[in-house]
Amino acid sequence: MGVTIFTIGVVNPRKSELMASASEPNCTHFIDLKSYDDIDFIVKEIKTETCKAVLIAENGVDLTNNPIPKADTTKEQVVDITKTIQSNSGTIITVSVQCGEVTVYGAYNNNQPSLASYDYMITATDTKPGKLYIVKPTYPSTFHLTIISKRRFDIDNSTCSKPHYNVSFEATDASIKVKCAQNNKEVLCSSDDLKDVLEKNIQYPCTSETRQKGQFIFPYPNQAGKYFECDSTGKLTIVLCVGKETFIAPLKTCKPVPGIALPPEPCTENQPPYYFPHPETLSKFIQCSQLGHTFEMPCPTDLSWNPKGIGISFNDEFQNSGSILPVNSIIYEVEINKHESEADIMTRRGCMKSFRYIKV
Repeated sequence: MGVTIFTIGVVNPRKSELMASASEPNCTHFIDLKSYDDIDFIVKEIKTETCKAVLIAENGVDLTNNPIPKADTTKEQVVDITKTIQSNSGTIITVSVQCGEVTVYGAYNNNQPSLASYDYMITATDTKPGKLYIVKPTYPSTFHLTIISKRRFDIDNSTCSKPHYNVSFEATDASIKVKCAQNNKEVLCSSDDLKDVLEKNIQYPCTSETRQKGQFIFPYPNQAGKYFECDSTGKLTIVLCVGKETFIAPLKTCKPVPGIALPPEPCTENQPPYYFPHPETLSKFIQCSQLGHTFEMPCPTDLSWNPKGIGISFNDEFQNSGSILPVNSIIYEVEINKHESEADIMTRRGCMKSFRYIKV
């Protein structure tokens, strides 16, 4: 953890030496007293200001064993972590807690983020650590955290002799470069935008292999309101659709999707059609069971509903089972075995298992 130095001079001190030893800005960390009688008071002030002093998170150094007040009060700490972040490279900030509750506000170009003004916010408790996923934007910026901690009194006090929290900074794979954009302008990525990419829960699309094939645009898995775009160097841009627009795979861009009014009860027992377009997005559809029950179904990551057909169209840039299907390939339903129970039908009701492929 960083160290903040206060210096105190009493009755004609050597000011230049004490100011040189104090932390910057020395005008607030050097205190000139006129009498020794003022020392007790100023010590209390220093303790208060020390809790608020900005800490600098050095590269690779975690902030461990940060004490939480034992009394029923809150503690506020501001942390500057500029030195841990490079432009477009990811950092995962993890907050773990023992015997307390911690709220963290993060912001660029705001040296004291708070509930009134922040870019990111997470909470953490003993049983649930908090994680923040960030990348530094290309434009000049500084990242700050405000950490507010408070002790918990609803757990066994015998295990809480030293309430504290830890903050770790994990640099992610340096080969993964990410930024976000909307309306052709760079915007701040949210933690949710970055989580799956930085944690590698999804395959990074901007590989040399995909670029050699001329593939630069991909759907964002299970989220129709954004998509991936790669540049020639392998840098990834998460493109955010505007408003209620949806990414249309064949068009490789976001487009408005007109609302579709469904009947109040679209499904009828043993009567087709069994599939309807979703009223809000092309990444889902409505499926009926033979018993007339209605289900909201997600399309797989490489599929989207084809509003001009009766099924689902493949994105031509994604492979399935080792083969690439053209955009105009439409998927029709497989015949349902009439002897199957509804449970059996719904077990295999996913897009990939409930359909067969027919090229048209």
